[in-house]
Amino acid sequence: MRIAKLGIVLTLTVLSLIGCKSNVVEVEALDVTRTAVQTQTLVSSEGVNIYNAYGFTESEETLQVGGSGGATIGSVEVEVGDEVQKGDLLMKLSNQAQSTIYGNQLNDGREAVKIAQQSYSQQLQTYETNVSLYESGAISKDVLEKSELSKNMSYKDLLLAQSGLDTSKAQLDVLNQNLNVVSPINGVVVEIVNNPGEKSTGKDIIIAQGQLKEINFNIPVRIADKVSIGDLVTIETETNESEATSYSGHIRYMNYESKGLGVGVGVLVVDEGELKSGVFCDVYITYESLDNIYYVPNGSVIRSGDQDLIYIMDNNTAQSLPVEIVKYEGESIVVIGEISNGQKVVIKGQHGLYDGMPIEESK
Repeated sequence: MRIAKLGIVLTLTVLSLIGCKSNVVEVEALDVTRTAVQTQTLVSSEGVNIYNAYGFTESEETLQVGGSGGATIGSVEVEVGDEVQKGDLLMKLSNQAQSTIYGNQLNDGREAVKIAQQSYSQQLQTYETNVSLYESGAISKDVLEKSELSKNMSYKDLLLAQSGLDTSKAQLDVLNQNLNVVSPINGVVVEIVNNPGEKSTGKDIIIAQGQLKEINFNIPVRIADKVSIGDLVTIETETNESEATSYSGHIRYMNYESKGLGVGVGVLVVDEGELKSGVFCDVYITYESLDNIYYVPNGSVIRSGDQDLIYIMDNNTAQSLPVEIVKYEGESIVVIGEISNGQKVVIKGQHGLYDGMPIEESK
């Protein structure tokens, strides 16, 4: 809207998103050529690492199990008709490139430790010899101290080399663990969809086990990048207004080509209990902390086409920024995006704005 120039000073209270500290900002009289909006200063929030998704339970007679989409199947360890228990090895994936890299790093680490061990042994022997020479008066104290310094430095080199070797071992162990696909349930193998040498689709082996409960929903790409197939999640269903029943589950597949918003995710319920089909539920996914996490008021996020965005006031002009919604929390929304501390998000008057549009603070 267009407004007349005001001959007053406007005071705007901005609530900090962390600690709820109150800051008072003085805003000069409005320019008649600018549209009036209200803004709030953004402050990043640390440690937001639980995503709340919504879905409903579906029943299936069979479960399709596989590796991460795109990986190559190295070997299949079961045959049609085999009975499997939860945790049994079903197949091994092949990632030759990564295995070669980590294997070379491991060999280099072992060689570095060997060289460092030899150097330390030599320096230690030299130091012990110099101690005897110093006690007999054959060398000065200065020579002895230099020898001790060389010994200590070689020991630090040995510790550093050992630390590098341990890191390489851990990386290789994690890689090998992720390449092993195990059965998440007890059941019978009824079909092998993909064979060794073929690309894994994430649904490579079909296991039958009566009625299975699965929940399907979408999550933002940035959060999908922080979790993996097999990760455990918490599921809650409300039985009445004051009581919720909790279940556990694990991520069964992730579809980055989902036609919905974000990444399509399927969660298999592990301890079904009395969980029924067609029940709406909350799924809580724990993930590594993300950068650029902010709380913004509910109304500040608007939908434009196929994306969510907020408007930032930049040099008294409106600039749109795409965001992904992590979760809703009371009257706020947790979002992630290319946002910076100190930017002012438009919290009132954002509808009808466009990039570059002149704006100014209002009451």
